[in-house]
Amino acid sequence: MDAPTVNLGKHPVTLARPSTFAALSLARTSDQIATLPHPAIFALQATALATCWPAGKTWPGKVPPTPWKASMDVDTYGAAIFDDLIAADLSISEVMRAGTTAYRWAMSTLPADREVKQAEDFPEAPTGG
Repeated sequence: MDAPTVNLGKHPVTLARPSTFAALSLARTSDQIATLPHPAIFALQATALATCWPAGKTWPGKVPPTPWKASMDVDTYGAAIFDDLIAADLSISEVMRAGTTAYRWAMSTLPADREVKQAEDFPEAPTGG
């Protein structure tokens, strides 16, 4: 799958591949997403957007987000990003549309179940002796 392009702000931007760990941290099952309150969904989408935003491209919000780290809470991080984008006069629908695209892109970059299974089944390297 090729990286998608989102329209958020003045110019279309092709999203970057997020780190695998960032994508794993965003992963939710469809059942989990179905039970999330709207603010948590907005935060998840905004976090996906920030983790997929390409380096060197102007951030459409007022303040570029700090790089996401594993120790950061997705809801807290994403809520600040969402608020920043809305404060920059972007509409909720624009942010949601771009955030949904970013989330789907991030999930598509995760290793397939068969790849995980192959890695789990890989025998350890022999030790010297």
